Amino acid sequence: MFTANIKRISLAALLALTFCAPAQAWYLPFFRTAKGLELVKNAEQQLMAGDYGAASSALNKIIDQRYPAKVMKKAYVLLGRTQEATGRLDLALSTYQIGLGLYQDDMTLLLALGRLYYITDLQKRAQVTFEKALEQDDTNLDAVLGLARTYEKIGYLEKSAKLYEQAVHISSPVPAGLLADYAHSLYIQRRYTEATETALKAAEIAPRDSDIAFLLANIYYEHRTDQKAFEELRRALELKPDKKEFLLARAMGAVLVSKTAYDRLTPQQKKVLTDSGEQYFTRLTKQSRQDNTDSITALKKEHITVTDPANQAVREYFENAGRTARQSLTGKLYSKELLSQVEKALADYRKSAKHKK
Repeated sequence: MFTANIKRISLAALLALTFCAPAQAWYLPFFRTAKGLELVKNAEQQLMAGDYGAASSALNKIIDQRYPAKVMKKAYVLLGRTQEATGRLDLALSTYQIGLGLYQDDMTLLLALGRLYYITDLQKRAQVTFEKALEQDDTNLDAVLGLARTYEKIGYLEKSAKLYEQAVHISSPVPAGLLADYAHSLYIQRRYTEATETALKAAEIAPRDSDIAFLLANIYYEHRTDQKAFEELRRALELKPDKKEFLLARAMGAVLVSKTAYDRLTPQQKKVLTDSGEQYFTRLTKQSRQDNTDSITALKKEHITVTDPANQAVREYFENAGRTARQSLTGKLYSKELLSQVEKALADYRKSAKHKK
């Protein structure tokens, strides 16, 4: 009886060793992965909530504990994003590079590193990284767009436009922002007809996007379609009246508009141009003066010393240099009579301003 019990126990132990050991080898990594992914999710929530210290600490612990690859890849990506959020781009670059050293074909890490190379103006490295990503998956939209933007910044404009076109074909539906980027790529290549068609498609999708309206204004202006350029610029200002870039464009347009272009306007359009120019020039002047005041205040807070104006001899030197430059351009950019009128108007204004003081 005793011997039979020993045999039964030995058989049970043998069965346990036979079946439980493989099971243990299977379920331990599974549960470690599940636990690691839960920790990563918590760290991501901390990152999204702006608790960067807690997120960084949690992610570093995950990496130190060497969880399975699925967890580690996510941890490296999130740690890099956390470092980017705190302005430590150098650390973020190192984190993505270490992650890719361990997991060389991970697409998320490749895209994160390529994007950061692009942001930090390391365009050649960005190019190599995005090209490697496209070798893995030539239909990955982020990789296509990343390389398109990198090529554009390097100056490979034709290659860039082809990639934007590829991105448009990949996307379904095509977002307005992507069409706008493609239109801008065509615009800087001076392919104005194609740029106009593409930008108009973007405007159909996002009719209240002021940046697209401003892009159209620039394209129309370069394409010598002055009336449409003016209308789109006015629409951009109506959508975002306080955007300085639009205000400057209007100001420069009013200053630099040629007589030929002005004469093509109808009387009603001339009135709109004059009235709008006066309105926005006034706003621009006030804003510029306020910006100057704010800038001086900011400099003083950083203990920058604001010096007194230059002495009389230095002022006379610059005034004489300016006078010589103005006179040397008569007969080239303007007539001598026009220069005299402008100088007299300026002198009269300065004289009246002194009396007001």
